[in-house]
Amino acid sequence: MNNGKTIDNLRNTPVNLDSDSKGDEANAPAVGKKFDFANGMQLHTWVKGAYYRDISLQAESRLQRSLDADFYDDKQFTEDEKEEYEADGRMPPLQYNIIKQTINWILGSYLRQTYDWNVLPRTEDDVEPAIRKTKLCKYIADINSSARQQYLAFQDAVKTGEGWIETALEVNDEGEQQIVVRHEHWRNMIVDSSCRRVDASDATRLFRTKILDVEQVVARFPQYENELRNESQDREQVENDFMYEQYQQSGLGAGGSMFMSKAMPYDGTREAIRVMECWYKRPMRVQILRGQGRLSGYVYDPKNPEHVQAVQMGELELVKTHRQQVCVCVFTDNTLLFSGVSPYRHNRFPFVRTVAYLDDKTGMPYGVIRALRDPQMSFNIRRNKAIYLLSTKRVVMDKGAVDDIKLLEEEVSRPDSIIQVNPNKKLEIIESPSLADAHVQFGREDESYMLKASGVTGENLGQQTNATSGIAIQARQEQGTVTTLMLYENAAWAFEKQGQLVLSLIEQFISQEMQFRITSDTKGKEFVAVNDGTDETDITKSQADFIVTKQNYHATMRQALAEQLLPLASTIAQSTGNPQSAFAVIETAIGLTDIPNKDGIMAKLRESMGLPDPDETPEEKAAREQSQADQQAKQNAMLERKANAEIAKLEAEAQQAQASANSEQITALSDKMNALQDVMNATKAMLTKPHMAKAADEIIRQADDILNLQSNQPQPPQQMPVQQQVDPAFSGDMQQ
Repeated sequence: MNNGKTIDNLRNTPVNLDSDSKGDEANAPAVGKKFDFANGMQLHTWVKGAYYRDISLQAESRLQRSLDADFYDDKQFTEDEKEEYEADGRMPPLQYNIIKQTINWILGSYLRQTYDWNVLPRTEDDVEPAIRKTKLCKYIADINSSARQQYLAFQDAVKTGEGWIETALEVNDEGEQQIVVRHEHWRNMIVDSSCRRVDASDATRLFRTKILDVEQVVARFPQYENELRNESQDREQVENDFMYEQYQQSGLGAGGSMFMSKAMPYDGTREAIRVMECWYKRPMRVQILRGQGRLSGYVYDPKNPEHVQAVQMGELELVKTHRQQVCVCVFTDNTLLFSGVSPYRHNRFPFVRTVAYLDDKTGMPYGVIRALRDPQMSFNIRRNKAIYLLSTKRVVMDKGAVDDIKLLEEEVSRPDSIIQVNPNKKLEIIESPSLADAHVQFGREDESYMLKASGVTGENLGQQTNATSGIAIQARQEQGTVTTLMLYENAAWAFEKQGQLVLSLIEQFISQEMQFRITSDTKGKEFVAVNDGTDETDITKSQADFIVTKQNYHATMRQALAEQLLPLASTIAQSTGNPQSAFAVIETAIGLTDIPNKDGIMAKLRESMGLPDPDETPEEKAAREQSQADQQAKQNAMLERKANAEIAKLEAEAQQAQASANSEQITALSDKMNALQDVMNATKAMLTKPHMAKAADEIIRQADDILNLQSNQPQPPQQMPVQQQVDPAFSGDMQQ
């Protein structure tokens, strides 16, 4: 990505401000100037006071969140508690970290889930650019490892209550602009204490703190080199001060630090300094550019020639409005280094928060571990107590029962001990296995409660429980799924917000021609071009929406859905007699499974059934439809030829059958005519002899029968009349 005219301005600013979109300079707060906000107080004084106010209000919450993280990291006993164990003569306490297994199951389930998202056009003309924006979003996600960044934010949220993702524009080492998506650790982020919404959209300010080498900060702000060097300190001291500030309300002593002392002092040749970055909202009257193109939605800057030209040409119009304008400043304890209006058109904080739970009273976030800490500590204490009871013995004896107490202690601790007791003295060794069993039983109840409170049941973990039937096991797995559903819903919401920021930055800043590569399981490598001079590839002249349409949460839920859908697909195919009618159901079922390379399997299945790729471009769609039309035309022509051939065959067979029938009829008629001729000749001869009149009458009667039979037969075409075949002399004799 390259947008050459803004690189020089971006290179020297820590927040990557674009000089073309700084907004109304007359209304923007500036270094060293007073502005009409917070009773006229200077910006540095106000923002520093707001920072320390939020730090103070959130100190207790941040301490509890830090302890939550410690419980996951096998730091469940404090140093004071360990010293107490040693003072009582007990072995160091053992930890049985059930929390980690529970949290890992939730995190593992997140890694196995999938998001169905897309960039949808707002108008019909935006369809093709929206397709390219979808692919560009995928490319940006690939180069930033966005899935990994989102997982790290979700991990922070599950453990401590909130996680953060930064989505911004910055200049890389090669001097090119790029959109970055990266995880920011929760300890560096401080949100407005009055915030009550899960996505922090109601927050009026947001701070990010970094401890940087002073050389690094001086390189960014060379004009403040003297102030920065005077303010810098040894890194360890800066870290200790920062940690103390965050937890100062929690009873820590002065100078208390959450860090352990280092074995060797930090090399002070490169001292460090703490730098704060504040994004805040300020009511401002601004002029907004409205119209078509990438400048629509910008705050009008009269010093920007591009803005002025667009207004003069009538491409955009100015709309006056009053809104909460997002601004940004960078400062240290003593120096305001930078201030200005947000360079981003979306006018939102460039950080997206993922939250597990919010405290209803304070609005402070907390994670899954918060409800598990007490039963986890109870479990650890009871297990350690049970081990202590099983490994120790009590001795009750009269004074003077043994001569050497030290020897008695050694012998009692041995499994094969031999103890000599003085005469007339009582000595009793008491073991406490029953008490140990009681502690173990209570520990099991603590473990069971932890699984119920977290929503991760034994069935989810694959453990053997008292649920024996498949229905009972599935019901408890579903219980765990529903209990943790809120965590994944909040993560999906944050994913959608982060996608919206990426899409907005694409539409705002990627205005130059570029080509990028994306990979997929179905098409392999694909190269896509944007802004190459055609309307179809221009992604700055249109707007779209980033939508998350569905999410699949747990393996158990997805497996159950897949098992229900596959029989449904078979039923549909049998009912309709068309396998393609069930393909949509089969595709959904396979998508819910965790089989490897399922996209490739679906592509091969789709290819074998002649179905199109769902991600095909309009050009590919047109080519496919044309190919299908050509194939259909060829098939129709072949069918027509086959039908004509069959008709011709039938007609030929019919004609042949008719000809054969006609031939048989003519032969039969000829035979009859010959017979009739013989009869007529015989009759003519008999008529000359009167005594044979009766015989002649009989012959004439038979001739009538033959003539009647002839008249009932079908006449062949072009057949001559019978009268023409009779001898004229015989005909005359018959008339006589």
